[in-house]
Amino acid sequence: MEGYTYSMDKEIFSNAEILWNYMHLGQPVRPASALVVLGGSDDRVASYAAGLCMRYDYKDVIISGGVAPHNPRLAEWVESTEADHFCSVMREAGIVRDILLDKDSVNTGQDASNSYQLLKIKR
Repeated sequence: MEGYTYSMDKEIFSNAEILWNYMHLGQPVRPASALVVLGGSDDRVASYAAGLCMRYDYKDVIISGGVAPHNPRLAEWVESTEADHFCSVMREAGIVRDILLDKDSVNTGQDASNSYQLLKIKR
């Protein structure tokens, strides 16, 4: 993403790196029954998810992300939510399958619970 950077001081970066190393599983991607794509400001997430959809046959694909107040990119997008924008990115990459959208989540906890509810209703 050209022209778009985050800046943080060394202490915050160090703490983020500790958290990343703790949470990073280091496992290879493999087939699953569902793919949950968490919204955000980085289109590469949606592009990567599109690649996964081309590689694996997921029963369900969910994109989660509403109008997060901390996402400065929303003002640049035509779409009104992170989920809508990521869906557009995936469609442009050639994904034509059904995609469930959670347009209400504004944090990861809500992403998880709302995605679970969508799957529960669908199945």
